[in-house]
Amino acid sequence: MNPPQAAQLIADQPEAQINLRSQPSADSTAKGYGLVGDPVELLRSTEGSDGTWYFVKFDKSGAEGWIRGDFINTAGRATPLSQQADESNTCEGVMEGMAFTAFYDASGFHLVRFVNLETKNTFDATLSRQGSSNDGQPLYQGSASPPAGGSYPVALTDFSGGNPRSGSQVSLNYTGIEGSATCE
Repeated sequence: MNPPQAAQLIADQPEAQINLRSQPSADSTAKGYGLVGDPVELLRSTEGSDGTWYFVKFDKSGAEGWIRGDFINTAGRATPLSQQADESNTCEGVMEGMAFTAFYDASGFHLVRFVNLETKNTFDATLSRQGSSNDGQPLYQGSASPPAGGSYPVALTDFSGGNPRSGSQVSLNYTGIEGSATCE
């Protein structure tokens, strides 16, 4: 793969050990293993009798070997934050299996980053101001595309009345799941 592609190990079980193989085959020698959420670089791929295999390099250890494609998530690795988000203030919260961080600056809220607490997969939703809630609080909306696919609505209500600061609250609705966060 040119250039190498960032990816992350996934499995149905959050504590699973994913074997790193010497060849692109489940029958080949295991050289070690990775854990769900480990960041890797995909260096090349090949088709085997049991699906696509990727030759990977682990970001932390530098170990290299083959891992079958169904244990690789190419979509779920966090992209670097934009300069705007990097320089923004944050509000952090949790909701049904996910942690989230809402980013705001002088213009209001502009991004929510979700982290699946089991798989450690991350995905973002870009927000834009969409008027006010029924209570007159600023309302921001956008959509998130999780690694599993699809696009889902995200709505954030700013309970500070448009002046978010340390200690103020926001509520978040993601596909009908409610969560709240406190600003740092």
